[in-house]
Amino acid sequence: MMEANRAAKDLKDQVGIETAFVVANYLLPEEYGDNAFFANWRAQQQQYLGEIKERFETPMMLAPLRQDEPIGLNELSVFGDEVTRLDALDEQVTEVPQQ
Repeated sequence: MMEANRAAKDLKDQVGIETAFVVANYLLPEEYGDNAFFANWRAQQQQYLGEIKERFETPMMLAPLRQDEPIGLNELSVFGDEVTRLDALDEQVTEVPQQ
């Protein structure tokens, strides 16, 4: 996180590129583990997420820890839908009433 923050500042200062979006990845899903080890991991995650929010002040997307790496276009597409929840928007399309 600290290296990403430094790189973002360098990009802004040296080239004028602003950070528009941050992805926090490898987040432990709630359904994984219910012991002290995982409770501590989640507490540390929450602390880091707070620090990321303070340092970057940009929108943040959360990407869960996965059992395996998405490989290929289909798996990447499914992962992208899970992370962005854009597939849920397709289900929420409403009809425009006719006048």
